[in-house]
Amino acid sequence: MYIGGEEELWNDEITASVNRYEQMLKNHSEWYFDIHEFENIFDFYFHQKKFQAARDVLKLAFRLHPKAPALQLKQAQIHIERREATLALELLNHLEPMDQFNEQLHMVKGSAYLLLDKIDLAKESYQHAMELSEDPDDWILHIVYAFQKLGEFEIAIEFLIRSIDDNPHYEDLYWELAVCYEQAGKDPEAIQTYMKFLDIDPFSEAAWFNLGILLNQAEEFDKAIEAFDFVLAIAPDFHTSIFNKGNALANAGKHQEAIQAYSEYILENDNHAQAFYYIGESYEKLNNTQMAFQYYRKARALDPNYSEPWYGQASIMFKQNNLYEAVHFIRKALSLSQSNPDFLLLAGQIFFKVEYYDEALATIEKLLTEYPDEEDAIQLMAKLKEIENEKS
Repeated sequence: MYIGGEEELWNDEITASVNRYEQMLKNHSEWYFDIHEFENIFDFYFHQKKFQAARDVLKLAFRLHPKAPALQLKQAQIHIERREATLALELLNHLEPMDQFNEQLHMVKGSAYLLLDKIDLAKESYQHAMELSEDPDDWILHIVYAFQKLGEFEIAIEFLIRSIDDNPHYEDLYWELAVCYEQAGKDPEAIQTYMKFLDIDPFSEAAWFNLGILLNQAEEFDKAIEAFDFVLAIAPDFHTSIFNKGNALANAGKHQEAIQAYSEYILENDNHAQAFYYIGESYEKLNNTQMAFQYYRKARALDPNYSEPWYGQASIMFKQNNLYEAVHFIRKALSLSQSNPDFLLLAGQIFFKVEYYDEALATIEKLLTEYPDEEDAIQLMAKLKEIENEKS
């Protein structure tokens, strides 16, 4: 039996209707409910994604109120849920002349058009619903999620910007706008939007974290480090932020501090192969190849199928002129990641040094097929072709 708990959606009246309906089912009887009650009971099940229960509600509702437009609108929602967009539109077009100012009708119609991939008509229907609504904030996130799901981020952005202009203090709109900008590949706009969100809610660790990720990608490393520090000040147990702070520190060339951050992260996540690898990488940048090699080995031990530590060890062996050990490591790295350009270049260089010319040639040819402007590969290819010509 439903006893409430979602106060923002269900009031006492709805709770009472749902409980009485479920009591009726237990008694295997059929009681009277008015149209409004049936709408509320249907919505309760539909929003819980209990679609069969929602359909059962409509069966009883139509027996008692066979021609009620409000119930036919609910039937259109069932058609949408079953991806029967054409049936839904037929029903909605029949209802519209009788109820053309019903915002929910236009929302459902927009969903039907989306199912039929009629994006412009969906956009038009959704916009009409927003214009009719006394409280368009009730609908905006539903519209945004619908367009996001289809990858129509620009349209979602358009709706969000318009809604923010009307309601500049609704923080959820800024969050969704930032997410849409990220998904649309517009990182500078996403950064600015997260900053506006943080003007409203400066203690959102999630917003600071996302901002830090974007700033790191934008190579604004000091600002990224600061963002991750804010996360940790608000939520000290947000361990992923420690890891990403390490990334930003490493990218900023602050490798000793990066090692410290990764090591702190490992205290809470000691089976994290990537953190061990990144520590090794920072040690290698600090020219401490002995420690780098040890951490690459630790990363491998945790995840033998993680290709990067094998590559790291191959790189160290190559620099130390331990060429046959380097061959072993780079072959293993390539077996795990066959198209990585860094792996292919290093493999070509190692094979060239040990005079495995055919293998070196095949490797560099593969690299240049994907990256024809790779200067080091072009130079190595010239040397290999020269050797090949000398043989012939």
